[in-house]
Amino acid sequence: MKVITGAGFSVRDYNKWSLEDLAKLDEATGDRPAFIVDKLGHNAVMNTATMKLFTITPETKVPLGGVMVMENGKLTGMLRESAMILPSTKIFAMFSDKDVKAGATIMANKWASMGYTGIVDLMGAPGIRIMHPQVFKEMEKEGALPLRVNYCYTIFNLNDVDDAVKYMGKDTDLVRFVGCKIFVDGAYAGGQAWTSWKNNQGTHGLQEIYTDDKGGPELNLNRIVAKVEKYGMNMHYHVQGDKAISAALDALDKVVAKNGKLKGVHTLIHLAFPTDAQLARIKKFKGHVVITTQPGFWPVERNSDYYYGDKAATCYPVKKMIDSGLSVGFSTDFSVSPPDYTPATVVIGVAATGGGDPKNHPRVSIKEMVKGFSVGSNVTTGKKDVGTLDIGKKADIVVFDQDLYSVPPEKFNAGNPKVLATYVSGQKAYEMKKP
Repeated sequence: MKVITGAGFSVRDYNKWSLEDLAKLDEATGDRPAFIVDKLGHNAVMNTATMKLFTITPETKVPLGGVMVMENGKLTGMLRESAMILPSTKIFAMFSDKDVKAGATIMANKWASMGYTGIVDLMGAPGIRIMHPQVFKEMEKEGALPLRVNYCYTIFNLNDVDDAVKYMGKDTDLVRFVGCKIFVDGAYAGGQAWTSWKNNQGTHGLQEIYTDDKGGPELNLNRIVAKVEKYGMNMHYHVQGDKAISAALDALDKVVAKNGKLKGVHTLIHLAFPTDAQLARIKKFKGHVVITTQPGFWPVERNSDYYYGDKAATCYPVKKMIDSGLSVGFSTDFSVSPPDYTPATVVIGVAATGGGDPKNHPRVSIKEMVKGFSVGSNVTTGKKDVGTLDIGKKADIVVFDQDLYSVPPEKFNAGNPKVLATYVSGQKAYEMKKP
């Protein structure tokens, strides 16, 4: 059976997706099942054929943190956050390694052309796990993998931690297991960041996990974090609201109180709405808790004031994080960022100019951006043999046509400075085609 899949749509208010919208989707897709994910990776729409194929009805139980949007008691096809798991697991199982490899090859070469020597592939989304590390390993054997792939195992409950262990100790030079990834809250840009204060919709956003045994031991974040630490694995936490940040930090504090220290590296990804007190708490973990953030989101997510009012303008205090003395890595969060904002040179330009709003976004220096894309990003993988150019480390290098530090911030864009070549483990992985 052929299935229609896609990604990249965006709507102002996902909860307003209607039966009329479903009818239009049905008209366009007919009897073929369709599952289309939004640009955030946190919402998706399915057509009526998909509902019938997988017997999804208004009475279907929705996982914690998920919402099936309805109108007059009928499903509209909009699935929010973890509700996406209802059709996604079965749909993605229909794709072979050959299918995945075709798309992965295109994307890996695209990223290399933009000056990336490595990526962190989460291999999952809220309610979705897509594990294909073997595809990248096959590409590596063929000499067709142009960058380093650090991958995570997305977990949704306590038992998933045991499943993740099977990937430990099987790293190759280019394909490496980072550890686990968990969603603590929903997408900021969709109004779902878990906050201590109410947003413009009158809610505190959405939590994807419990902080106690209310939903059963298997959904208790504290138990999950303790188990991850027991195995000595690293963990990435999707936290976009101050309440979500506190939930992660509280769980880590409990581990330290019991064991005296942390073994792994714990990364708070897409960090948004942190308080000064929380930044101070992070620093006390002495490098075992690090941050990633996306200054490119400053202009991309300007319309988030729909959900957060004036608070939206300062949700990503990138400069404050750096000045707090924390390890801060940068990323694009592709495919959340539009393709135009994916090149590292674009993100550097946004950060170095304040994203067109330097009053709310203090400028980040080019030196700080380069450090964040190299040292800061590598720290999140837990690996120590890349990130800097030192004796005994692997030489992952990007060659530009200009000295980055000599380029005025306003001159950074997708084509300037140009990426001439990249080297991974000292071997040329990409070279710009000559005109």
